[in-house]
Amino acid sequence: MNIQDSFINLVGFLEGDPSYPMRWHSIPLSSALSEEELRCVEYFQLRSREFLLNVEDLKLPGLRSLSIDLGGTRAVAQTNTFPGRHRVKSLYLDFRHFIADKEPSRFHRIVNILANNLEKSLPIQTFLAQLKQDFLRDTNIGIRINGKDLSLKKLVDLWFNTEFFHAGRTEQVRERDEWLKVLHDDAAHQLLAWGIVDTAHTVKSLYACVKDLNRDGSHMVNCPDVRVIFRNSSA
Repeated sequence: MNIQDSFINLVGFLEGDPSYPMRWHSIPLSSALSEEELRCVEYFQLRSREFLLNVEDLKLPGLRSLSIDLGGTRAVAQTNTFPGRHRVKSLYLDFRHFIADKEPSRFHRIVNILANNLEKSLPIQTFLAQLKQDFLRDTNIGIRINGKDLSLKKLVDLWFNTEFFHAGRTEQVRERDEWLKVLHDDAAHQLLAWGIVDTAHTVKSLYACVKDLNRDGSHMVNCPDVRVIFRNSSA
């Protein structure tokens, strides 16, 4: 079946070309979700819709570019995914729900809920493991300056906790200030925007799995064609 949604268009998503079509199918949970697990899934459904619509609203170019110049006294980054300092704040706000440890919609939490409540022998377990690895890969991407690695995860941790959503602990503020000695302030936001937009496909993949799951009706999870799963796992 083609998956369609009133909020997010998923027609053809993760499928093959017209000459080699691949279809999603629905599989039942092997055990009932707890009230807390249902709450987490519902939060993820809501947060992922908002995030994906936010990314869509950016009207990004078809070809994304990122250039980094480490030659000066402070590293400079420039990307065509950066919508400006004020507009990007809403993107940060939506994304933090997938990465903050205490958020019910944390990406790895949702993957684990599904994995624990589906038959272990099903191909979707491989798909979920791939998504977990992909999200970890996406958030570990970064740059190396003066022998130190600055990943998206580190940028999120420091800038979200010291500039946007919290005052930050003393050691976090100190570390951020140290990075700003070798990293242009705007470069941090260029890298943040690039990295966060780059996670959209992985978030959309997990959203496609859970989009139809609800406490009062369907207890089914969507699974992509096995050719997609095993093509990706062998890549």
